[in-house]
Amino acid sequence: MQADTPRTDEHILLLNLNTFRLSRHFILPDPYCHVCGGLQEDTAEHAKIKLKSSPMTSTNSYRSRSLEELKNVLRKDYFDSRTGLLNFKRYDFLSPFADTAVNLPLLTGNELCGGRTHSYANSELAGILEGLERHCGYAPKGKHTSVYEPYSYVKMNAVNPLSFGVHTDEHYKLPGFPFNSFDPERPLHWVWGYSLSQDRPILVPETFAYYSLGSGEGFVYETSNGCAVGGSLEEAILYGIFEIVERDSFLMTWYGQLPIPRLDLKTIDDLELQLMFERIRAVTGFELHLFNATTENNIPSIWALAKNTKNNGMNLLCAAGAHLDPIRAAKGAVQELAGMLVNMDGLFEKNRKKYEQMYDDSYLVRHMEDHSMLYGLKEAEQRFSFLLDPRPAVRFDKEFGPVRESNDLLDDLKEVLTLFKKLKLDVITVDQTGPELERNGLHCVKVIIPGMLPMTFGHHLSRIKGLERALNVPAKLGFVKKPLMFNELNPYPHPFP
Repeated sequence: MQADTPRTDEHILLLNLNTFRLSRHFILPDPYCHVCGGLQEDTAEHAKIKLKSSPMTSTNSYRSRSLEELKNVLRKDYFDSRTGLLNFKRYDFLSPFADTAVNLPLLTGNELCGGRTHSYANSELAGILEGLERHCGYAPKGKHTSVYEPYSYVKMNAVNPLSFGVHTDEHYKLPGFPFNSFDPERPLHWVWGYSLSQDRPILVPETFAYYSLGSGEGFVYETSNGCAVGGSLEEAILYGIFEIVERDSFLMTWYGQLPIPRLDLKTIDDLELQLMFERIRAVTGFELHLFNATTENNIPSIWALAKNTKNNGMNLLCAAGAHLDPIRAAKGAVQELAGMLVNMDGLFEKNRKKYEQMYDDSYLVRHMEDHSMLYGLKEAEQRFSFLLDPRPAVRFDKEFGPVRESNDLLDDLKEVLTLFKKLKLDVITVDQTGPELERNGLHCVKVIIPGMLPMTFGHHLSRIKGLERALNVPAKLGFVKKPLMFNELNPYPHPFP
C-alpha cells in the first residue's frame, strides 16, 4: 500500500470495545452496488470468446498459474474471518490426505468448499478457488442479463432447452414436483454464452447458466455441472469440459450397467498414486478398485470404487475423474474418495434405518448425500454386479496410450473441441467471471455440452429424457449389440457422491 493511500481504501476498521484494539479488514466491492459496482450489459458482443495461447507453468502441468503464484492474492483478497468472501477454514485430520474445508457464507446458509491435495496449505488454496467458483456460479456477478423472451421468439439465436435433457412426464405430474415442463411460449430469462463449436454467441436459459436459479421459471433441476475456475480462460474451459466428461461417463456406465474394464492397480507406473493406494488401505481399511469408464470422446475417464474390508461402517463408495492424462484422472477420483472414507461411517450408522427404507423405495433418495449413503448398505452391493464380477483386471498402459506432450493449454483445448465437433456435440461456454476474480486475472466459466448426461441429485430429479446417447453410446462402445431402450436402463439411484 502506498503511503498516500487511505487506510480505508477497500477496507474497514473494526474497534474492539473490550480491548480497544483496532483491526483492518479487506472488503471486496459488491458488483450489484450502484456506487462501487457497475455491471456491464449482457450482450452478444460481450459474450464473444477469442481463445489465446495459455502456456503451462511446466510441461504437462495443465495449469497456467501455480498455487504458489496465487497464494498471496487468494488469502489477501478472498479470506477474512470477519469480512471475507470466504470466512472460515477447517482442517480434516482424519482423512488419509490433507483435506481442508473453506466456508462460503451465503444468504441461504453456509457452504463448505473442499480442497484436496497432499498439503494443508495447498488444500486451503484449492478450497478458496472452489469457493470462488461457487460464488460466481450462483447468480450473474459480471453482467446484467436483460433478455426475457419465450424460446419460440429467440430460437434462431438460442440453444434448444430440450437438448439438455428433461424430467419425464410422470415426474412433472408428481404432486409437489418443483418444476413445470418446458413451454416454448413461456418467457424465460436468457444469458449470452458462446458456442465454441459454431463460433458464435448463443442464448442459454439463465437457469442453466447459474445453478441456484432452479425455481420459478425453471423447468429442470440443474447443478454446478461444468463450472470451473482457472488462471486463464482456456484453463477454466478445459476443466469445465473435464467435469462434464467425468459425470457423463459415470452415468453412462451406471444407466447402461456397462461391464467396463477393471484396471490392474499394480501396473500403474506412478509412485505417488501407488503410495496413495497404500495409505488408503492402511488408514481406512478400504480396498480400491479402478475402472476405465472412457466413452466415445476418448477423454480418459476413471470410475473409482472403495470396498470396505471391515465389518462395520460404509460398505461401498464411488467417485470419478476425467483428464487428458489418465494418471491425473485416477488421482482426482482417488482424492475424492479419500475425503469420504472415514467421515461418513458415523452418519451412516446413525441413519441406517432411513437408508434401508431408501433401498426399498428409490424415491426416498432426495438429497446429494443420500446417493452415497444408500450404497453403504451391504445388501446394495448386488447392484454393482456389472462392475464387481470376477473378470480379470487389465493393464493400465494397455487401456490408455501415451499422453500427448504439450506446453500450451490452448493446444489441448483445441484438440478436445475437435473431438466434440466430430461427435456433433456443441461446446458452449458462459463466462461467469465477476469483478472479484477479474482483479487478479482469474476466470470462471460454466461449460454446457447439450446431449451429455447431467449429474442430478434426488432420484425424482434425474434427467434422461431426450438424451439419446444414453441409449446409443453403449452399442457404439461394443458393450451391447444394439441401442438400449429406456426401460432397459438401470432403474436405481446412481451412487455418485
